[in-house]
Amino acid sequence: MDQHMKNTQLLAWGLVGLLGASTAGTGMAQKVTPTEIFMRQKLAYSQNIVEGIALEKYDLVVTNATKIWRMTQTNAWLSTKNIIYESKTDKFQKDVAALVDAARTKDTRVMLVAYSKVTADCVSCHQTCRREQFVQQQLWRTNTPASTKAENSK
Repeated sequence: MDQHMKNTQLLAWGLVGLLGASTAGTGMAQKVTPTEIFMRQKLAYSQNIVEGIALEKYDLVVTNATKIWRMTQTNAWLSTKNIIYESKTDKFQKDVAALVDAARTKDTRVMLVAYSKVTADCVSCHQTCRREQFVQQQLWRTNTPASTKAENSK
């Protein structure tokens, strides 16, 4: 095995460890929303993609990347009606399609580059969406009478 392949596998296994650590439970019970369930499924598919890249299981990459792409076609994904989110979704879909193409051609180097773009798309979208959600919550808290907030928290 050449040095490039060793580096690629080391990077991929590092990503698996990082993803596993980020999904470890805190031990505290909390209500799980449908969005959290949906995103955890996406994360599981992502972990399978990393495994496929590391072990050169191209079919595993194709299968799980296709599942992620299909998730972007569901109502849960499309419900935001946000122009920025839609633009980010378009880029994400194109990058996932490039990942699938790279896996089908069994080009590990191109596949790893494509996966890094998909991951960057996820991080960028989450940063944008979370920032918007935070701003919306702050505006709601600032502009909503206390009596309305109490009723909505029930």
